[in-house]
Amino acid sequence: MIPVMIVDDEALIRSLILRSVDWNELGFNVVAQAENSEEALDYARQYVPRLAVVDINIPYINGLDLADRLRTMYPKMVIIILTGYEEFSYARRAIHIGVLNYLLKPIDPEELRNSLEAARKVILEEERSLYRRGTRDSDSRQEEDPRGDFLRALLGRSANLVPRDIKNGFRLFGIGVAEEDIAVIIIKTRGETPLSIERLRQLLDPMIEGAFSALELVSVGENTAVLLANLGPDAVNNTEDFLYAAAVSLRRRIAVEAVELKLRCTLAIGSIASTPERLGEAYANANKALGERFYCGEDKVYRWQPESEGAKESSSYRSPVDRNSLLVLLRSGSEAEISELIKHLFQELRLQRPRRQYCEMAVMDFVSVLIEFLDENSIGLSSMFRDGSDALAAVQALESLPDIQVWLEQFVARIFERLRGNVKSRTQMIVKKAKDYIEGNYQDAALSLDRIADHISVTPSYISGVFKKQLGISIISYLTDYRIRQAMSLMDRDPLLTVGEVAEAVGYADAFYFSKVFRKQAGISPSAYARRKRPSKK
Repeated sequence: MIPVMIVDDEALIRSLILRSVDWNELGFNVVAQAENSEEALDYARQYVPRLAVVDINIPYINGLDLADRLRTMYPKMVIIILTGYEEFSYARRAIHIGVLNYLLKPIDPEELRNSLEAARKVILEEERSLYRRGTRDSDSRQEEDPRGDFLRALLGRSANLVPRDIKNGFRLFGIGVAEEDIAVIIIKTRGETPLSIERLRQLLDPMIEGAFSALELVSVGENTAVLLANLGPDAVNNTEDFLYAAAVSLRRRIAVEAVELKLRCTLAIGSIASTPERLGEAYANANKALGERFYCGEDKVYRWQPESEGAKESSSYRSPVDRNSLLVLLRSGSEAEISELIKHLFQELRLQRPRRQYCEMAVMDFVSVLIEFLDENSIGLSSMFRDGSDALAAVQALESLPDIQVWLEQFVARIFERLRGNVKSRTQMIVKKAKDYIEGNYQDAALSLDRIADHISVTPSYISGVFKKQLGISIISYLTDYRIRQAMSLMDRDPLLTVGEVAEAVGYADAFYFSKVFRKQAGISPSAYARRKRPSKK
């Protein structure tokens, strides 16, 4: 059966598509249904469908952009686009992307059937070419590898590989491993100089008589190989631990080479395939184990663990970053506290294990606050990256969560290093904000130090300290002085106002208390001050 993914944001439409044709009769198995592009990309990585039926109008990115991305990730994936009449002008772009067909809604079952039959023909022809002995032009520089093609088709759960063909393939290509209890280990390297398959085989040879009784090695992509192996007789009692120990030993052998080649090496162990038909499942599980590399870093051995029943990842995103608290810490110069905040953020991400895109979103939420802070201090973001890249590009280029954490810590360190030479202007900006807020809200009787600090996102103690250091007067004294000056100005303009009216106008709920403060500041009571301003009686 050919695995299929359906992408449409309406459950009713997905249901109609499912009921329009007999998918199994046509040789298809619908393995995933996604309601938006994010889910579709996630399911594509998880199930690697050969056919995707995609609606144009879906959330986040539209269907054509999703099709483009899917074709980039999986060049052999066949795409059928669904759309209403209004979007038919997109047909030219769909053809450019390589979409097989473009169907208008409402879906005509016959048209859908014809499109599926055409897709099946294309897919099966491609699948056959993966493992059969093909003929290439004599001047082709690409070396033919039918043996590797067969193994890759087996790992990719080729729709055209039936049990009889698999058995024939094992015999035809002389596959060394027995057709039962096959261990699957992904070997992933990263570095300037790749580790060749030939050198990997040399490193594995000494392990034949010990850990493994037989093995096969096949390249599945750039810097990625898959080891298929039957375990030695010593593995009978505790297969999982024995296999893990063998993988650790292999990684250590590769690590010796890695020093010279400047490589990072990660191994991922999948499930044991009881038959060759289950190698695709075991390989998929190894890929899931390899996904742990993102959360815990490279240069390790990971092994697949069955998911617990009922475990389900949330498809919603809620930012773990408290923007206001982070701004308070930044403006207060609390570098150590921000460092602890970063550690806590990444501990939570490692604990919760959200998808990579959610981790990137959380980091970019953090970075957006840093950018806002940089803007406040008139520091251009481009000056913070030597290579001229932007923050998102820098994060997406990193391989693992630990790498992203180091990057974020270094980013924060560079910000504070830059600010140390600019402390005076930063404190002046904060003090000016406090003064502006006081002068715009002095009439509010509830105005307090906490409210002022909260408005400019710093702690009360911090604003008190920098305000007094900058102006030589406490922030509360400045508020009191400003209110009394406004009261004098008010009485200068209208001496007939009562003391209570003046008090209320400048932020005092208690006229008696206002009189007391006024006398202390001006050396005269407010009523006496007003009498001096009234015109004398003739």
